[in-house]
Amino acid sequence: MAQVTTFGTLKSELLAVIGRAPSDAAYQLVRADINRDLRLEEMIATATINLADYAPTTHLSFIEVYVVDSGGRRVLAPTTPDTLNREYQASGNATKYAIAGEVMRLNTSEDPDMVVKYYTSVADFADDDATNDILTRFPGIYWYGSLFHHSKMIRDDQAAAGYQQDYIREKRLAEATNALH
Repeated sequence: MAQVTTFGTLKSELLAVIGRAPSDAAYQLVRADINRDLRLEEMIATATINLADYAPTTHLSFIEVYVVDSGGRRVLAPTTPDTLNREYQASGNATKYAIAGEVMRLNTSEDPDMVVKYYTSVADFADDDATNDILTRFPGIYWYGSLFHHSKMIRDDQAAAGYQQDYIREKRLAEATNALH
């Protein structure tokens, strides 16, 4: 088996092993699984934003949100939209944030530049040369995830059960590897 580092090598190696190409839906389901279940170092990004810049499609979950001002670094605590509404103040420095639908709000009228450290979603593979850090470092996640979803689609429950166990093992291995850093 060739080293799987791109979407094209993943597809060609799977074709060679199982004798048919999995549906594109299998790869999309693996991506959805990763975005839903995994939080790896490779998925961490940092950006400076204001409230107008907030784009929920790329932020899976926040790790840290803070404002850097003359007083130094001011961490904003996450809360619920209901709590934010009860504690809202027309002026002063924000101390909390909440996400309501696709809108990020603060507990004051302040609209500062904020530094957000967050888990970003894994993008779809645009072409055969496409890759990402997860495919490069943990190809087994895509390998066994694709085989699992492919097996479910063709109603081979016995194969799916085996691939699911391998898939779970690969995700746990990735999480454990990240925990060691």
